[in-house]
Amino acid sequence: TNHGADIINMSLGGSADSATQSAVEYAYDHGVILVAASGNNSNNSGGNYFDVAYPAAYPQVIAVGSLTEGTTVSDFSNVAGTGLDLSAYGENILLPWVAYNNYYYLNGTSFSSPTVAGVLALMKSAYPALTPEEAKAILLSGVSDITGDIYSPGWDAWTGYGMVNAIQALLQVNDYLNYHDTNTDFASAQFIYGHHAYANQLRPALDMDFYTFTLYETDDVTITISPGSIQDLLFKVYDQNQNLMITVDDGGSAETETVTLSAVDAGTYTIAVSDF
Repeated sequence: TNHGADIINMSLGGSADSATQSAVEYAYDHGVILVAASGNNSNNSGGNYFDVAYPAAYPQVIAVGSLTEGTTVSDFSNVAGTGLDLSAYGENILLPWVAYNNYYYLNGTSFSSPTVAGVLALMKSAYPALTPEEAKAILLSGVSDITGDIYSPGWDAWTGYGMVNAIQALLQVNDYLNYHDTNTDFASAQFIYGHHAYANQLRPALDMDFYTFTLYETDDVTITISPGSIQDLLFKVYDQNQNLMITVDDGGSAETETVTLSAVDAGTYTIAVSDF
Protein backbone atom coordinates (compact mmCIF):
# COMPACT_ATOMS: atom_id res chain seq x y z
CA THR A 1 0.00 0.00 0.00
CA ASN A 2 2.72 2.44 0.98
CA HIS A 3 4.54 1.75 -2.31
CA GLY A 4 1.54 2.69 -4.42
CA ALA A 5 -0.25 -0.59 -5.13
CA ASP A 6 -3.63 -0.14 -6.84
CA ILE A 7 -4.71 -3.78 -6.50
CA ILE A 8 -3.48 -6.48 -4.14
CA ASN A 9 -4.15 -10.14 -4.86
CA MET A 10 -3.91 -12.52 -1.90
CA SER A 11 -3.60 -16.14 -2.96
CA LEU A 12 -3.45 -17.25 0.64
CA GLY A 13 -5.88 -18.11 3.38
CA GLY A 14 -6.43 -19.23 6.94
CA SER A 15 -8.12 -18.12 10.13
CA ALA A 16 -8.91 -14.56 11.13
CA ASP A 17 -6.15 -12.67 12.90
CA SER A 18 -5.87 -9.09 14.06
CA ALA A 19 -2.64 -8.28 12.17
CA THR A 20 -4.05 -9.30 8.79
CA GLN A 21 -7.35 -7.59 9.51
CA SER A 22 -5.53 -4.35 10.35
CA ALA A 23 -3.48 -4.59 7.16
CA VAL A 24 -6.62 -5.19 5.09
CA GLU A 25 -8.41 -2.23 6.67
CA TYR A 26 -5.36 -0.01 6.18
CA ALA A 27 -5.07 -0.89 2.49
CA TYR A 28 -8.80 -0.48 1.86
CA ASP A 29 -8.90 2.88 3.64
CA HIS A 30 -6.09 4.03 1.34
CA GLY A 31 -8.05 3.14 -1.80
CA VAL A 32 -6.48 -0.23 -2.62
CA ILE A 33 -8.70 -2.87 -4.28
CA LEU A 34 -8.28 -6.19 -2.44
CA VAL A 35 -8.89 -9.67 -3.88
CA ALA A 36 -8.36 -13.04 -2.19
CA ALA A 37 -8.81 -16.78 -2.71
CA SER A 38 -11.75 -18.38 -0.88
CA GLY A 39 -9.65 -21.40 0.17
CA ASN A 40 -9.24 -25.06 -0.80
CA ASN A 41 -10.32 -27.00 2.30
CA SER A 42 -13.69 -28.33 1.19
CA ASN A 43 -14.85 -31.71 -0.02
CA ASN A 44 -18.10 -30.46 -1.46
CA SER A 45 -19.07 -33.74 -3.11
CA GLY A 46 -18.76 -35.40 0.29
CA GLY A 47 -20.82 -32.73 2.03
CA ASN A 48 -17.82 -31.27 3.83
CA TYR A 49 -18.21 -27.53 3.23
CA PHE A 50 -15.66 -25.10 4.61
CA ASP A 51 -16.32 -21.42 5.23
CA VAL A 52 -14.61 -18.87 3.02
CA ALA A 53 -11.12 -18.39 4.47
CA TYR A 54 -9.58 -15.16 5.70
CA PRO A 55 -8.57 -12.65 4.42
CA ALA A 56 -11.17 -13.32 1.68
CA ALA A 57 -13.93 -13.34 4.31
CA TYR A 58 -13.22 -9.78 5.43
CA PRO A 59 -15.87 -7.38 4.06
CA GLN A 60 -13.22 -5.16 2.45
CA VAL A 61 -11.95 -8.06 0.31
CA ILE A 62 -13.43 -9.48 -2.91
CA ALA A 63 -13.63 -13.25 -2.27
CA VAL A 64 -13.13 -15.56 -5.26
CA GLY A 65 -14.04 -19.25 -5.48
CA SER A 66 -12.96 -21.82 -8.06
CA LEU A 67 -14.81 -23.27 -11.05
CA THR A 68 -14.03 -26.37 -13.09
CA GLU A 69 -13.53 -26.26 -16.85
CA GLY A 70 -17.19 -27.29 -17.07
CA THR A 71 -18.24 -24.21 -15.06
CA THR A 72 -19.28 -26.11 -11.96
CA VAL A 73 -17.93 -25.41 -8.49
CA SER A 74 -14.60 -27.08 -7.79
CA ASP A 75 -14.86 -29.81 -5.18
CA PHE A 76 -12.16 -28.19 -3.03
CA SER A 77 -13.46 -24.61 -3.19
CA ASN A 78 -14.52 -23.07 0.13
CA VAL A 79 -18.09 -21.87 -0.31
CA ALA A 80 -19.85 -21.96 3.07
CA GLY A 81 -21.06 -18.84 4.83
CA THR A 82 -21.99 -15.59 3.13
CA GLY A 83 -18.56 -14.25 2.17
CA LEU A 84 -18.18 -15.51 -1.41
CA ASP A 85 -18.46 -12.73 -4.02
CA LEU A 86 -17.80 -14.43 -7.36
CA SER A 87 -15.97 -17.30 -9.04
CA ALA A 88 -13.36 -17.90 -11.75
CA TYR A 89 -11.68 -20.90 -13.37
CA GLY A 90 -9.32 -22.59 -10.93
CA GLU A 91 -8.60 -26.05 -12.36
CA ASN A 92 -6.01 -27.20 -14.88
CA ILE A 93 -4.41 -23.77 -15.02
CA LEU A 94 -1.08 -23.97 -16.87
CA LEU A 95 1.54 -22.11 -14.82
CA PRO A 96 5.32 -21.95 -14.44
CA TRP A 97 6.75 -23.76 -11.41
CA VAL A 98 10.08 -22.07 -10.80
CA ALA A 99 11.47 -24.72 -8.43
CA TYR A 100 11.17 -27.35 -11.16
CA ASN A 101 11.99 -25.02 -14.08
CA ASN A 102 8.92 -26.27 -15.90
CA TYR A 103 5.19 -25.73 -16.49
CA TYR A 104 2.46 -27.65 -14.66
CA TYR A 105 -1.34 -27.77 -14.62
CA LEU A 106 -2.39 -26.61 -11.18
CA ASN A 107 -5.65 -26.41 -9.25
CA GLY A 108 -6.77 -24.02 -6.54
CA THR A 109 -8.62 -20.85 -5.67
CA SER A 110 -5.14 -19.30 -5.57
CA PHE A 111 -5.35 -19.29 -9.36
CA SER A 112 -8.97 -18.05 -9.52
CA SER A 113 -8.23 -14.96 -7.45
CA PRO A 114 -5.49 -13.44 -9.69
CA THR A 115 -7.77 -13.87 -12.71
CA VAL A 116 -10.24 -11.53 -11.02
CA ALA A 117 -7.41 -9.20 -9.99
CA GLY A 118 -6.40 -9.04 -13.67
CA VAL A 119 -9.94 -8.09 -14.71
CA LEU A 120 -9.91 -5.39 -12.04
CA ALA A 121 -6.64 -4.11 -13.50
CA LEU A 122 -8.36 -3.76 -16.89
CA MET A 123 -11.18 -1.86 -15.17
CA LYS A 124 -8.69 0.37 -13.37
CA SER A 125 -6.91 1.13 -16.66
CA ALA A 126 -10.21 2.30 -18.15
CA TYR A 127 -11.15 4.28 -15.02
CA PRO A 128 -8.02 5.21 -13.02
CA ALA A 129 -10.03 6.83 -10.20
CA LEU A 130 -11.86 3.55 -9.49
CA THR A 131 -12.43 3.13 -5.74
CA PRO A 132 -12.68 -0.23 -3.92
CA GLU A 133 -16.43 0.24 -3.40
CA GLU A 134 -16.99 1.11 -7.06
CA ALA A 135 -14.72 -1.72 -8.20
CA LYS A 136 -16.73 -4.38 -6.36
CA ALA A 137 -20.13 -3.03 -7.42
CA ILE A 138 -19.15 -2.65 -11.09
CA LEU A 139 -17.36 -6.02 -11.21
CA LEU A 140 -20.32 -7.89 -9.71
CA SER A 141 -22.82 -6.12 -11.96
CA GLY A 142 -21.05 -7.65 -14.96
CA VAL A 143 -20.66 -11.30 -13.90
CA SER A 144 -22.18 -14.24 -15.79
CA ASP A 145 -24.78 -15.66 -13.44
CA ILE A 146 -24.72 -19.44 -13.05
CA THR A 147 -28.12 -21.08 -12.52
CA GLY A 148 -29.63 -24.55 -12.50
CA ASP A 149 -29.54 -27.48 -10.10
CA ILE A 150 -27.88 -26.22 -6.91
CA TYR A 151 -27.11 -22.74 -8.29
CA SER A 152 -29.69 -20.04 -7.59
CA PRO A 153 -30.36 -16.90 -9.65
CA GLY A 154 -28.32 -14.00 -8.34
CA TRP A 155 -26.17 -14.63 -5.29
CA ASP A 156 -25.78 -18.16 -3.93
CA ALA A 157 -23.28 -19.71 -1.54
CA TRP A 158 -21.80 -21.91 -4.28
CA THR A 159 -20.74 -19.35 -6.87
CA GLY A 160 -21.30 -15.97 -5.24
CA TYR A 161 -22.89 -13.68 -7.83
CA GLY A 162 -21.51 -15.76 -10.70
CA MET A 163 -18.46 -16.13 -12.93
CA VAL A 164 -16.14 -13.21 -13.70
CA ASN A 165 -16.70 -11.74 -17.15
CA ALA A 166 -13.97 -9.40 -18.38
CA ILE A 167 -15.90 -7.94 -21.32
CA GLN A 168 -19.00 -7.23 -19.25
CA ALA A 169 -16.89 -5.70 -16.49
CA LEU A 170 -15.42 -3.22 -18.97
CA LEU A 171 -18.85 -2.48 -20.43
CA GLN A 172 -20.13 -1.80 -16.93
CA VAL A 173 -17.20 0.56 -16.30
CA ASN A 174 -18.16 2.46 -19.45
CA ASP A 175 -21.79 2.56 -18.32
CA TYR A 176 -20.75 3.83 -14.90
CA LEU A 177 -18.73 6.64 -16.44
CA ASN A 178 -21.18 7.70 -19.14
CA TYR A 179 -24.75 6.95 -18.06
CA HIS A 180 -26.36 9.61 -15.89
CA ASP A 181 -29.60 9.04 -14.05
CA THR A 182 -31.97 11.89 -13.20
CA ASN A 183 -33.70 11.02 -9.90
CA THR A 184 -30.59 10.56 -7.79
CA ASP A 185 -31.38 12.44 -4.56
CA PHE A 186 -34.16 14.02 -2.52
CA ALA A 187 -34.13 17.21 -4.58
CA SER A 188 -34.51 15.39 -7.92
CA ALA A 189 -36.94 12.69 -6.74
CA GLN A 190 -39.58 11.66 -9.27
CA PHE A 191 -43.13 12.47 -8.13
CA ILE A 192 -45.44 9.44 -8.20
CA TYR A 193 -49.14 8.85 -7.59
CA GLY A 194 -50.92 6.14 -5.64
CA HIS A 195 -52.44 3.16 -7.49
CA HIS A 196 -50.00 3.60 -10.36
CA ALA A 197 -47.05 1.46 -11.48
CA TYR A 198 -43.70 3.00 -12.38
CA ALA A 199 -40.68 1.47 -14.08
CA ASN A 200 -37.07 2.56 -14.14
CA GLN A 201 -33.55 1.15 -14.50
CA LEU A 202 -31.18 0.81 -11.59
CA ARG A 203 -28.08 1.76 -13.52
CA PRO A 204 -25.23 2.36 -13.47
CA ALA A 205 -23.74 0.32 -10.61
CA LEU A 206 -24.34 1.85 -7.16
CA ASP A 207 -27.35 3.76 -8.52
CA MET A 208 -30.09 4.78 -6.09
CA ASP A 209 -33.39 6.08 -7.45
CA PHE A 210 -35.62 8.46 -5.47
CA TYR A 211 -39.41 8.81 -5.66
CA THR A 212 -41.73 11.10 -3.72
CA PHE A 213 -45.48 10.97 -3.01
CA THR A 214 -47.94 13.10 -1.07
CA LEU A 215 -50.76 12.04 1.26
CA TYR A 216 -53.53 14.57 1.78
CA GLU A 217 -55.01 12.72 4.75
CA THR A 218 -53.98 9.98 7.16
CA ASP A 219 -54.01 6.64 5.38
CA ASP A 220 -52.42 3.20 5.10
CA VAL A 221 -49.72 2.96 2.43
CA THR A 222 -48.49 -0.20 0.68
CA ILE A 223 -45.29 0.01 -1.37
CA THR A 224 -44.35 -2.90 -3.64
CA ILE A 225 -41.14 -3.04 -5.68
CA SER A 226 -40.40 -5.85 -8.13
CA PRO A 227 -37.10 -6.47 -9.92
CA GLY A 228 -37.00 -6.87 -13.66
CA SER A 229 -33.95 -9.09 -13.41
CA ILE A 230 -31.94 -10.95 -10.76
CA GLN A 231 -31.30 -7.80 -8.76
CA ASP A 232 -31.74 -7.98 -4.99
CA LEU A 233 -33.72 -4.82 -4.35
CA LEU A 234 -33.67 -2.77 -1.18
CA PHE A 235 -35.71 0.34 -0.46
CA LYS A 236 -35.96 2.96 2.27
CA VAL A 237 -38.89 5.20 3.18
CA TYR A 238 -38.30 8.71 4.57
CA ASP A 239 -40.76 11.05 6.31
CA GLN A 240 -41.55 14.70 5.59
CA ASN A 241 -38.30 15.76 7.27
CA GLN A 242 -36.23 13.21 5.33
CA ASN A 243 -35.79 11.06 8.44
CA LEU A 244 -35.58 7.32 7.79
CA MET A 245 -38.82 5.52 8.67
CA ILE A 246 -38.04 1.96 7.54
CA THR A 247 -35.61 -0.11 5.46
CA VAL A 248 -37.13 -3.03 3.52
CA ASP A 249 -34.93 -5.92 2.36
CA ASP A 250 -36.81 -9.14 3.06
CA GLY A 251 -36.31 -10.95 -0.23
CA GLY A 252 -33.33 -12.37 -2.03
CA SER A 253 -32.32 -12.00 -5.66
CA ALA A 254 -35.22 -11.65 -8.14
CA GLU A 255 -37.78 -11.40 -5.32
CA THR A 256 -40.42 -8.72 -4.73
CA GLU A 257 -40.06 -6.38 -1.75
CA THR A 258 -43.18 -4.95 -0.08
CA VAL A 259 -44.24 -3.14 3.06
CA THR A 260 -47.49 -1.73 4.46
CA LEU A 261 -47.28 1.36 6.67
CA SER A 262 -50.35 1.92 8.84
CA ALA A 263 -51.98 5.26 9.66
CA VAL A 264 -49.40 7.40 7.89
CA ASP A 265 -49.98 11.11 8.52
CA ALA A 266 -50.66 13.57 5.72
CA GLY A 267 -47.47 14.87 4.16
CA THR A 268 -44.84 14.26 1.49
CA TYR A 269 -42.71 11.12 1.72
CA THR A 270 -39.73 9.76 -0.21
CA ILE A 271 -38.78 6.26 -1.33
CA ALA A 272 -35.15 5.44 -2.19
CA VAL A 273 -34.56 2.24 -4.19
CA SER A 274 -31.21 0.48 -4.70
CA ASP A 275 -29.78 -2.89 -5.71
CA PHE A 276 -28.36 -4.53 -2.60
